Amino acid sequence: MNSKQSSSRFLYFPLFVSVAIIACIKHDFAEAKTYHNKVVTTHQVSRALTTSHEERVGPFRTEAQQGWLTHLYRNILEMFAPTSLVKLENPTLSLKHAKYPEVIAGNLFEEYHVDTVLGNFFVSEPFTHWSGVITTAFKDKPEEGYRIVLKILEQHDSENLIKFIAETKTSMGSTTMIKGIERAMINECVQDMNINDKLVNLYEYEIIQELYRISRETFVVQLQTKLDKTPALRKQVDRAVAEAETLGGYTKSIAEDVQSIFAAETLIGDTERIDPDKLVLSASLPAWLAVLKEKGFEPMAVLTARLKDSSYKGVLALCRTNKLSFFVRSKLENFVSEDLFESENFRQWCIFMVIKTGEHYPEVQNALSSICKDQCYNDIGIAFQRVVFTYHKALDLNNEIYDSTRTLNRASTNTPEIFSVGATPGENPLPSPGDEHHVIH
Repeated sequence: MNSKQSSSRFLYFPLFVSVAIIACIKHDFAEAKTYHNKVVTTHQVSRALTTSHEERVGPFRTEAQQGWLTHLYRNILEMFAPTSLVKLENPTLSLKHAKYPEVIAGNLFEEYHVDTVLGNFFVSEPFTHWSGVITTAFKDKPEEGYRIVLKILEQHDSENLIKFIAETKTSMGSTTMIKGIERAMINECVQDMNINDKLVNLYEYEIIQELYRISRETFVVQLQTKLDKTPALRKQVDRAVAEAETLGGYTKSIAEDVQSIFAAETLIGDTERIDPDKLVLSASLPAWLAVLKEKGFEPMAVLTARLKDSSYKGVLALCRTNKLSFFVRSKLENFVSEDLFESENFRQWCIFMVIKTGEHYPEVQNALSSICKDQCYNDIGIAFQRVVFTYHKALDLNNEIYDSTRTLNRASTNTPEIFSVGATPGENPLPSPGDEHHVIH
């Protein structure tokens, strides 16, 4: 009798384990069911593949919340179904948990037909979809994401990689993706230096010299930032340059330019890293720019490169000083990132410039018009118009003058940094966005 009861209990154990596993991973099954029910057309398949896990089923659970049973399930799934639809249906999730994410990234490279792109590589739809999946999966470790992007690109077309970067920089400036890839290239060279027992000078690598050749100011800032974050590497590179009997190619120019950036930044009184707000509002800014100009740099290009990593704080600081000409000279597209037009920062900039210039609002649009020469710039103008139109609706113009703080609070509920400026509109109400002479073409 006892043995019979014992046997019954033993039979219940597998059932209990099965229920426990399903309870831990039920969101995965629900996600898979949703995918199979919805995917009907090729377009929908593509959309499902590029939709993030957070958009479809909510945020990822933490490691502690997932539990050991979930990890066991994922490990078994990766062992027995490495290329199955279960993994491909959510590439972001697969990349995040994969033991070898480069393999999945390489498969997706072909799945999205990125290898068939001939022109405008870094702004093509296949590449942006593919790289977007990777950067989303590694949003907590962005440098790892850029490393994987670079590795796959080198495997497929290393010869044209520099050419693609040069084309993009010529038409759009240094985008967020380009900067990330450049940092990954620098890191590759640094790793190679360590492998070669520090006998190779960082500046002598062919890839470093090529990147310097096609975009001097922006790439020098990249190099200087890397050396700034790793003092040991900086000492190593400086020593290699000082002890070298001959410096080939651009090595001497790169070394001098990097040192010029360091020398100029000491004027701000901070030998480590510069706070963008501190730099832009510093009384030493003219001297900093003058030193760069003496060294043959385009000062505004260097400043622009520095501000790109500032989460737009430095850009807003420039707005407060009403240096509108800065945006005309350095070109607003230099601040473009993948999601700029939908970002709160861009909306803040648009609203603030309208308020700051008051009746000079057409001047802002004219400044934008002067740089709207291709589709990218036109997108900037259209996005600006859309924000301004929303602002005007919130303002509810009836030939009245509104309190600026109340107006801004109605137009944007998340811009406390701008409200404190205390700027007021001009005496005349802002023109309606429907006026023909105010529309950006």
